[in-house]
Amino acid sequence: MGEVRLKRYTEIVCLCGSTKFKEEWLAEQARLEAAGALVLTVEAFMHADGIALTMDQKAHLDCLHWSKIQWSDRVVVIDPGGYIGSSTKFEIMMARRFGKPITFISTRRDDGRFPIYPVKEDDLDAVEILECDGHDSGERESGRGHGPPSI
Repeated sequence: MGEVRLKRYTEIVCLCGSTKFKEEWLAEQARLEAAGALVLTVEAFMHADGIALTMDQKAHLDCLHWSKIQWSDRVVVIDPGGYIGSSTKFEIMMARRFGKPITFISTRRDDGRFPIYPVKEDDLDAVEILECDGHDSGERESGRGHGPPSI
């Protein structure tokens, strides 16, 4: 049997934004994966698919997504027409708190590239580091962020 060689991904990208925009999420995920990125995304499209959650389920999924933000190299915000809801605003503040570069699909240039919005010093105090029940808050060995949920 021949040797199997896997191409290393170029970066870990976490998608954030309203789950109202399922088609945009899937298109951006496909675009990034085709470019070689490892993409962290949502578990389900609650708004687009009309999935009802209990408060506990929503809290669990929020904590899981915040862990993905921490693990990522950068964040891409799905914001068609510049739409950013309250949950997405919080995710953006979390990403800034963890020093993640952020891009917004609404600002994609004609050449397909994004401007990168650097973290501003005054943004770092905008959000407290939250502890989620059952989640490890220790640094990952790679230094990229906090550990995965202990589920």
